Amino acid sequence: MLIGRYAAESPRTRAASPPGQFRAAAGDWMALLTGLSSAAAMTWAVIEAAWRETAIFNAPRVLAGVLVLASGWAVDYAAHRVIGANATPLVDKDAGQKLVTSGIYSVVRHPLYLSGILLLLGTNLYLGSHWAWAGGLLACEMVFLRMPFEEDRLVAVFGEAYRTYQAQTKAILPWLY
Repeated sequence: MLIGRYAAESPRTRAASPPGQFRAAAGDWMALLTGLSSAAAMTWAVIEAAWRETAIFNAPRVLAGVLVLASGWAVDYAAHRVIGANATPLVDKDAGQKLVTSGIYSVVRHPLYLSGILLLLGTNLYLGSHWAWAGGLLACEMVFLRMPFEEDRLVAVFGEAYRTYQAQTKAILPWLY
């Protein structure tokens, strides 16, 4: 689901055949584990909500979940509006790409990872899931393991320009990290 969304939005990956896109994604074990753990977390939340014998409605928690989900989609939308053709689910950077540092990328270096974390958190809050927190924590761990790998590739492609950007912009949480 996650890989398909990004592949559909990237002109670079759209040019390849769907089997080629999935073969390329299958070669990136971090993308696979991140996507699978995210899908598991969301699936567990829905399954847990469906298996309950009675609905658990907690208005503040549901409202918080909706607000966090809306924030996640807003961050995702803002990131895709700015990154455009550079969007890809793979750590696949080349010299033909431009370093994007404007819009939401001027606030955080990895807004797409931030949006994914917000969507997981919002889903768990909204559905009142307890099981899904394990999958959500695993997905967050995969994001934090994947970021240095991706940043090394970005430094290799963009050099000092990316190092300067790293020094000026937080990775995933504005003003914190």
